[in-house]
Order: sequence, then C-alpha cells, then structure tokens
Amino acid sequence: MNCFQLYLSELNWIKLLIYFLLFLVIYSYSFYKVGNTLYRKNSNNIYEFSIIPLFTEGFIGPIRGIYFLLLDYNFYGSFIILRIILTSLWSPYAVILLLYLVNYIQQLYLEYIHIRL
Repeated sequence: MNCFQLYLSELNWIKLLIYFLLFLVIYSYSFYKVGNTLYRKNSNNIYEFSIIPLFTEGFIGPIRGIYFLLLDYNFYGSFIILRIILTSLWSPYAVILLLYLVNYIQQLYLEYIHIRL
C-alpha cells in the first residue's frame, strides 16, 4: 500500500465519521421534535438522560410494526407504514437513506467535474 492509498483510506474513515455524526445529530433532533423525550424518569422519580430508547425502540419499533401488520394480512397498512418510515426523519432508516442519497449526489458531482478523491 503506497502513501496515496493510505491517505485515501484515512479520508474514507473521516468521511464515515462525519456521516455518522450527522446521523446522530439529525436522528436525535428529529426524535426529540416528534415528542419522544431523551429525559426519562427513573425508579426514584428523578429525570435522567437516557439515549437507550433512541437506539432500541427507534430501530426495532418500525420493523415490529410492519411485522405485526403483515401477520394480520394488512398489506396496505404495512405499505403505508413503510412509506412513512422511509420518509420521516424520526426514523433511523430515513436518515440513513438521506445520507446515502447525499453521498450519491456528491459522488455524481465529483465525477461530473472530473475530480476523484
């Protein structure tokens, strides 16, 4: 591996880190704005910051909802829920899709101006 390839791999890691941080900011802000709180009461009735529901229920909840609708043979309802999940920023899947599209458009632009990183 020469120095240029090592530099490119470092750039890819930096780009991946930037996209991950953007994912966290967009998803957590949208999750909060929908009305889901990141401050939850514990057993002592004291508010604590808890990011666990953001990742547990945020990722598993939409899949579970579609699964239950499909078990009930409600294909139209599952299609509607899937469309909402893929277009609302409170869903982690929509944020991942948005960042993928941003990366795709960026790559198309770089190919258009003939600059390859």
